[in-house]
Amino acid sequence: MKIKTVIPEMVMTIFSLVILLGSFTFFAACPVSDEGNIMSCHYAQVMVTALGGLLTVLSLTALLVPDQKVKGGVCIAAAFAAVLTALTPSVLIPLCKMPQMHCRLALQPFTILFAALTAAISIIAAILHLKRKKKS
Repeated sequence: MKIKTVIPEMVMTIFSLVILLGSFTFFAACPVSDEGNIMSCHYAQVMVTALGGLLTVLSLTALLVPDQKVKGGVCIAAAFAAVLTALTPSVLIPLCKMPQMHCRLALQPFTILFAALTAAISIIAAILHLKRKKKS
């Protein structure tokens, strides 16, 4: 396996790990209050973390599987998961109404940026793998 052929999968893995780890550390949403009130942004953070885990598993699978067609299919699945990740904190699960809350300032732009980058690199990797000729 040449290093040039796995660069997209390595970048996908790095971006997926950033989404997974960043969603509950640096870019976490508002915490659960002392009274036990849970805001919807907490659920958005949980969903982004789960989808980040899925993206990490898919990118590692694409990195480790030797067959080019399977790699292409896994990259397509990762692109769909990345689009769902980008849509989570804005469309699928609404965030807090106040624009100065941490979920609006950190979680939403972070998630959209890294998920869009992951989707783009996944599509590029899928195209590269599905167009690659099988060597005899």
